[in-house]
Amino acid sequence: MPRRIRVGVVGVGGIGDVAHLPNYAKQKDVEITAICDVDEKRLVEMAEKYQVPNVYTDYRKMMELDELDGVSVCTPNSLHGPVSIAAFKAGKHVCCEKPLAMTAREAEKMLAAAEANNCLFMVGFTMRFNSVSQAVKKLIDKGALGEIYYAKAGILRQRGIPGFGGWFTTASMAKGGALIDIGVHVLDLALWLMGSPEPVAASGQTWAKFGPRMSKGERVPGMEKIGWPPGFTLGKSRTFDVDDMASGLVRFRGDAALHLEASWCANVIDQGGGVELFGTKGGVKLSPGGTATVIRESKGALVTEEIKPAGGGYDWEMQHFVQCIRTGKQPLATAEQGLRVMKILDAVYKSAARGKEVAIR
Repeated sequence: MPRRIRVGVVGVGGIGDVAHLPNYAKQKDVEITAICDVDEKRLVEMAEKYQVPNVYTDYRKMMELDELDGVSVCTPNSLHGPVSIAAFKAGKHVCCEKPLAMTAREAEKMLAAAEANNCLFMVGFTMRFNSVSQAVKKLIDKGALGEIYYAKAGILRQRGIPGFGGWFTTASMAKGGALIDIGVHVLDLALWLMGSPEPVAASGQTWAKFGPRMSKGERVPGMEKIGWPPGFTLGKSRTFDVDDMASGLVRFRGDAALHLEASWCANVIDQGGGVELFGTKGGVKLSPGGTATVIRESKGALVTEEIKPAGGGYDWEMQHFVQCIRTGKQPLATAEQGLRVMKILDAVYKSAARGKEVAIR
C-alpha cells in the first residue's frame, strides 16, 4: 500500500474550499495535515469539516511541520510568491494557483527557489486537466491539424466581477483584473495546445468601464449580486483599480499569433469562453467543460467531428499533484510554462499603459 501523502493548504476560502480541500479529501492515500488562513472562524470551520489536526494563521509557522510533503497556495495573488518561496525553503513541494505571481520577475524568483531546494513546482492551470482539452492535445500532437499558426482565446462575462472591493479588485493584491484572473486560463490553454511557442512581442488594451461606476455607488444592472467567492458579502470597501476588460495580440517566434480577450463585466451578447485554433490541416474550437468541434482534412475531404466531455477538472488536477509528489515526475503544468504566461501578461499590461507593442524577452 502506498504511503500517505501529507498536504497543507494556505488560503481556505474561495478556490481552496471549492477545489483543493475537497479533492484532496477524496483521495484515500492523502491526508490534509494542516491549513492556514487569516480568517480564524473559517479555519475552525474547515478544520472540523476535513478533520485537519493542525491550523495556523501564519503560513511560516505551518512550513515548520516536518511531515508536510506538499502545499497548495490558494491565497490572493500578492502572496503567491512569499508563501511558495517559504514552502520551498522548508523543502515542501508546491501547487500554486494561477496566476503564478504578480509579475514575471517574481515568478523567476519562485522558480529559482524551487530549483535550489529540489522541489516540485506545479501551477494550477485547471483547464489542462479536462478530458476534452487532453483529447485535443493528443490530436494536435499527432499532427492531425498540421501547423497551428493562429489562435483565439477568450473568456467574456456579461456580469461577473468577483469579490468587489476586496483583493480581486485591488491592484496591490491582485496586480490586474479580468486579464490576470480569468484571461490567464485560456491564455495558458492555448499556449499548451500550440506546443508552448516562444512569445516575442505583445500589444494590448485594457478598460475599466463598470467597476469604477460601482466604486462611486452607481448601480450597474446585473451586478446586484457578487457570485464569487462563495458567501461573499459586499463590505465598506469599494476599491476598484484594475481592468474589467482586456484585449491583446501576442506574436510568437516564426509567424504564429494569438488573440486574447477577457472581461468580468461587458455588454457582450455571446458570453462564455474557449479556445479556437487554426492549423494547416484542420482546426478546432473548444470550450473546457463542454465539447470540442474539429474540422480536418481526411482522404481528400473536409470532415467534422465532436469530442465530448468525459470527466476531469479539479479532481484530476489534485490527483496529478499528489502523483507527482509520489513519483517525482514532472507536472503537466510546469512553473517554466507559468513563467512564460506571466511574461505575456506583463507585456500586455505594459503595452496598454504605453500605447505600443512591447517586446518579450
